Amino acid sequence: MKKILFTLMVVVCFLLSICYASGAPVLAGITNVTHETYTGTGGTTNATGGYIANRDLLVQSQTNNWQGYYGQVTGNISLADASGDVMYAWTSVTIEGEVFASKSASVIWTSIAAYDALGFAGNCTAPGTEAGTGSDRVNNTFTGSTGPRQNTDIADQTITANSACATETYVNGAQAANIWEEYILTDGTNWVWATEINDSGTAFDGATEDFQLIVPANTTTLTYYLYVELG
Repeated sequence: MKKILFTLMVVVCFLLSICYASGAPVLAGITNVTHETYTGTGGTTNATGGYIANRDLLVQSQTNNWQGYYGQVTGNISLADASGDVMYAWTSVTIEGEVFASKSASVIWTSIAAYDALGFAGNCTAPGTEAGTGSDRVNNTFTGSTGPRQNTDIADQTITANSACATETYVNGAQAANIWEEYILTDGTNWVWATEINDSGTAFDGATEDFQLIVPANTTTLTYYLYVELG
């Protein structure tokens, strides 16, 4: 049976703590972990011999092909030694930068580039080995060459505006433009799912968060590494 994604269910909350220089994205410390999913609600109806009844059904079917992450980002840009001892730190009232998710712990950031649908058979299917073939498949979720919204420097590489497959995750249960944009990057070997930090933005559930994004998944547990680059 094909899975139909009616409403984005973002299901894992992370608090990311960063205290590194911002020359390239760094692996983030993770706290405040939750893991939940929607199981749906059932309804009953009466049946009486000799009657014909109309029943309109409302269904919200949970996808098995995507995992969601959301949470707060705290930290600073600092000058520190190998032990993490800080000589100087630069703090900001507003957190800016990007959050990334990848199945690789060794992304080659100096080779990072947009995953451009026009250069990959005209669609966004290549990263979708986990994300099924139904209506919630990757190329039904991400639109070719629509992100990022503006030129974005990542590890000193410029990702040109409107050059990567992108989508917008939800605000208060509805899709909203220019709030939680997510786009796909690659270093030529590894796929990277990227989103801009939106300091104290309104998240999918109406709460205040700094980031949210979705990644391909399946019923087998996969390991994703979360990176942050502060700007």
